[in-house]
Amino acid sequence: MSCVGKQSTTATLSGYYGIVVSGTAQAGGGGKYLSGSVYFNGGTLTATNVNGGINSTYGNTTATGTYTVTSNNTISITMNLAGQTTAQTYIVAVSEAGNEAVGIETDGTAIATIDIQSQLQLPGTPYSNASLNGIIQPPVEAVKSTSTM
Repeated sequence: MSCVGKQSTTATLSGYYGIVVSGTAQAGGGGKYLSGSVYFNGGTLTATNVNGGINSTYGNTTATGTYTVTSNNTISITMNLAGQTTAQTYIVAVSEAGNEAVGIETDGTAIATIDIQSQLQLPGTPYSNASLNGIIQPPVEAVKSTSTM
């Protein structure tokens, strides 16, 4: 896998992204599933709410890690889930727009894919029908200050 359309930098993945990892564990024969919100920030990543697990062990955890641009213009991600001794590694290619990246797990613990998509809203911000459709509503105070009497 290489990415020739988008010149990647550690700034290419920047901000909050939703992640989904799915595949099959190499040991135990069960599934591997993770989802959550990850904050990418200039080569480091943090996550406070990652859900899922491997085989029959599931839960909610945090994660830290790093990411770097490889020689073939993909991005290598290393994610350390709290309470696990083996780091999870992935290689992803970033879309031309920079709002999505897809790739594969490379650490040998699972045959899995990863899908990363930019989040329009910060974690903890309530969703509305408008925000789910990509419409950002101005604060009520801004609307009141522009109205005429």
